Amino acid sequence: MAISSLEDTETQAAHMRKLWDLGTSPISNVVETLEEHQLCVLSIEANEKFDGMSAIGRDISSGEVLAGAIVSRKDVPGERQRLNLTHELGHLVLVIPPSIDEEKAAFRFGSAFLVPAERLIKEVGSKRSYIYISELLMLKRKFGISIQALLHRIWELGIINDSYYKRWCVIS
Repeated sequence: MAISSLEDTETQAAHMRKLWDLGTSPISNVVETLEEHQLCVLSIEANEKFDGMSAIGRDISSGEVLAGAIVSRKDVPGERQRLNLTHELGHLVLVIPPSIDEEKAAFRFGSAFLVPAERLIKEVGSKRSYIYISELLMLKRKFGISIQALLHRIWELGIINDSYYKRWCVIS
C-alpha cells in the first residue's frame, strides 16, 4: 500500500478495514483481529524504550510472503497496546517514501485503523470549537484508545483547530 502523503494513510487504513470486512465499528479485540488475518502476535518482556516491532517472512526464491509477525512489550496499558499493534501493522502494510516520516505515517495508519474518520465524524461532527471531557471518555471506552490519542486523531482530521488542540495538550 504505497502512500505519497500522511493523509494517504487514511485511505489505506480504510482500504485495509474494507479488505478485512471490519466496517467502521470499533474493533473489540485487536490481537484476535490480527491473528484472524494470519499475523502472529507476540508479547515479550522488554525495556520500556521498546514498544514493538513487526516483520514479514518471505520465501527466498519467489519472494512470496510466508508469515507476518508483530511483537509488543508486555505490561503496556490496553489502549496503548492497541495503538502499538496497529502502528506496527502500518509498518507491515505501508510503502513509505523517504520524504515521509515513517513513524508518523505508521501512527496515523494505526489511529485511522482503530478510529475510522467516517465513524469519528459521525460521532463528534466535522467541526467543533469545544469538546467535553465526558465525550472523550465515552469515545475512549468505545474505541479503546487514550484520550490523548483521541484528541490527536480529532485534531489531525481537522475537527478541532491547532490552538484548541494545543490548549488540551497543556491541560493534560
